[in-house]
Amino acid sequence: MLMFNAVCHINPRRLLAGGFVLFLSVGLFGCGGGTGTVTGKVQVNGKVVPSGLVTIIASDNGSYRSPVKKDGTYEISGVPVGLAKITVTNAPEIADAGPPTTDGTAPKAPPGSQGAAPVKIPTIIPKKYETAAESGLTYTVKSGSQTYDLDLK
Repeated sequence: MLMFNAVCHINPRRLLAGGFVLFLSVGLFGCGGGTGTVTGKVQVNGKVVPSGLVTIIASDNGSYRSPVKKDGTYEISGVPVGLAKITVTNAPEIADAGPPTTDGTAPKAPPGSQGAAPVKIPTIIPKKYETAAESGLTYTVKSGSQTYDLDLK
């Protein structure tokens, strides 16, 4: 009988301490969190932005990026859930050297030319959206797929 009491006796302090540790573990580390895929369309004053770069600074302080396609859409996968800040920047100038070659080498400039001139992409995204501190754009990323359109002013 003595052995039975020793085995079945539960110390209330240990039980309370164990419950508290479990509570803290769930609170600090969550229940898995996960990641999300954020898609959307970028517009400035209602007009589609045909190029640029959308960056999400996620809850883990990592930067997740997507180019803006010609139709104004973007898609960023693998973004940790939680509150995120967003920046949108203009596309840099790009050189247009002509169509790609079939042998895998870089296109050559026509004879007598100095090479292809960079193509100037118009700056249409206001400068304030270039930094997270000034953009004012935030979004709470959830697990799974979601849409967040950006209509910049």
